[in-house]
Amino acid sequence: MKKLILLVTLSASTSYGIGLKEAIKGAIQNNPRTTAIDLRMQAMQDRKKAQYMDLLPSLRIGSSANFSQNQISGEPGTSRSSSYGNNVGVSMNLYNGGADVESLRATEERLKARDAEYNSSTSQIPNTRGRFASSVFESYISLVENYEQKNFVVDLKKKLEFLQKANLNEEERETLNQRITDLETSMVNVDYGISEAQKDFTYFTTLPAPQASDLESFDQLRGGLVIPVNAEKAFQIALEKSPDIQSMNHRLAAETHEREADKRKLFRPRVDLNAGYNDNTSRGDSGASVNSKGAYVGVSLTYTIGAGSVYRNRAGNKELEATRSERDATLADVQYSLNARYHALANQEKVQSLQQQNLQTADTRLATIFKKIEKGDKIEFKDMIAAVDTRSNYWQSNLQLKRNIIAARFNLQRTVGTLFDEITFQ
Repeated sequence: MKKLILLVTLSASTSYGIGLKEAIKGAIQNNPRTTAIDLRMQAMQDRKKAQYMDLLPSLRIGSSANFSQNQISGEPGTSRSSSYGNNVGVSMNLYNGGADVESLRATEERLKARDAEYNSSTSQIPNTRGRFASSVFESYISLVENYEQKNFVVDLKKKLEFLQKANLNEEERETLNQRITDLETSMVNVDYGISEAQKDFTYFTTLPAPQASDLESFDQLRGGLVIPVNAEKAFQIALEKSPDIQSMNHRLAAETHEREADKRKLFRPRVDLNAGYNDNTSRGDSGASVNSKGAYVGVSLTYTIGAGSVYRNRAGNKELEATRSERDATLADVQYSLNARYHALANQEKVQSLQQQNLQTADTRLATIFKKIEKGDKIEFKDMIAAVDTRSNYWQSNLQLKRNIIAARFNLQRTVGTLFDEITFQ
């Protein structure tokens, strides 16, 4: 009976031009660095095919020529002889205890493990799909954040300029003007951040850097990064889909098959078939040629017993048991990590919700001040500045919390193994 896995998702508009998943797809498909991934996978496929071919009979074709001249002690003259011949034959293993079959299974598991590693971002292999996805995510979210910051600076400047309509003394007006001037420096830094994020985006994706209107918003990113409803469901999915867990399980399966292959080589006989045809000609001092032709068929039975076989067998069993223990410990670490990260995410979302309410309150307070200024009411300068600063602090805090939540959801998708579910590669 299949388990029903519930997923948490938020509704979001999809009117953007280049979404995060589209950018990740572009990076993986277009970046020349990912070519190495495909070539290594093809190389492993070829090695597996070579193992299959090795099970077929092997053909031997040979030709030989010999000449000898000997001096016999105590007799005059020398003795000469020559020979030449051709041979063709085949050899094939008839039985080796099934070691070849286990070796083939091990190779298939190694291939699956490597494919899983290429989807991982924690693998030590360079230029994996997972690492490219992480790099694209960082550049994409930096673009969105910097564009948000630019809009904030533009909006803040408008708000400060509106405060100039208030009844201010000379010192207050000078202070306000200085704040407006300082925003120019902030804008320079924001534009630099956008430029760097655009460079990173193009470097990793080979796509043109999108403008603000072509990007997903933070709310759209948050809604698009679907994650399991809780840590328990996430762990269930991770057991099946996580590239790190998949790789670990396939490596364990490969070692198990390799261990079994070693046992069968150690404790079971090997039977080989050899068949062929010889055509040889020899000539001695008399000058007469002797030709011999013949076919042969032979079956050999080999049973090798080495003094160190027992200890090699023990060592192999211990190494396999160690790998199983490492796998179990890693699974426990993943489960603990998911519990901790879901707990942290819930706290972040709760704090962000409260900060969103605080931001709305600050917006309402600032709107009230603007209305009083429009009416010509007297308002203390320090109250106006305090309202602007409070609103700015809540806005910045809210933006950072949103960024952290999006990053947490992305990393959970990456860990659970659902990051590439909605991406179809050619």
